[in-house]
Amino acid sequence: MIHCIKIYLVKASRITVSCSILIASLIGSSSCENDVGPVIIEPENPSTVSYSQDIQPIFNSYCSSCHDEFHQYLDLRSCCSYDQLLNSGFNAPYLNLDDPQQSRLYRHLNGDLLIMPLFGSLPDYEIELVLQWITEGAQNN
Repeated sequence: MIHCIKIYLVKASRITVSCSILIASLIGSSSCENDVGPVIIEPENPSTVSYSQDIQPIFNSYCSSCHDEFHQYLDLRSCCSYDQLLNSGFNAPYLNLDDPQQSRLYRHLNGDLLIMPLFGSLPDYEIELVLQWITEGAQNN
């Protein structure tokens, strides 16, 4: 008999991985007549945004081609972006943990300041992810 189970891994209130797994016993059947439905696996703290897994990939995709070691204000390459945002970037800090919506980084991304990236804006869900990360304390995790 084959049991069909759908597994969803949920992170930060969004589905990040979805897959279907067929679990077969020694005596097989070729249908999913005994489908046991979806199984939701939640991480221990689903609201935590990871800097290395969620935020830095945004910088890698949209920012670091201009904001590199030669940029006069801010280097957003993975080797130094966190320190640049908080300490060593020109006009740092770019994050306001007391009022995350007033963070320079967030205000550039949402267009309150000169919109970044210059070639167009990030998708809204990625801008909100950056805001959530700042709201959660902008951990280097």
